[in-house]
Amino acid sequence: PLYFNARLKKPALLTLKEDAILIKGKELEVTIPFRNIKRIYFNDLKHLLIRSKEKMQVVIQQKSGKSTTFLLANYGEAELAIDTLGKISEAEFAFYEDNMVTMHDDE
Repeated sequence: PLYFNARLKKPALLTLKEDAILIKGKELEVTIPFRNIKRIYFNDLKHLLIRSKEKMQVVIQQKSGKSTTFLLANYGEAELAIDTLGKISEAEFAFYEDNMVTMHDDE
């Protein structure tokens, strides 16, 4: 049998707790403890002509190798998301131009 990850779009709320990230929606509840986070990538998605799609993708890569990927519902809140998630001292941070997760996931 073949197994693959499906891209499912499920609305959810991202909450930063004291020691974990909580992603909770109608049919979804994911808790990621800060101590398990290896890297957080911020990808400002672009068209082929390098124009912004005005969509911010966030990828949370855990030390186990598991990645959680989501799009911000409001592109205008991207700076706030970067500032808020930037408070997680246990994580490394990378941006699309520097370290795209799909190209540098070699560990």
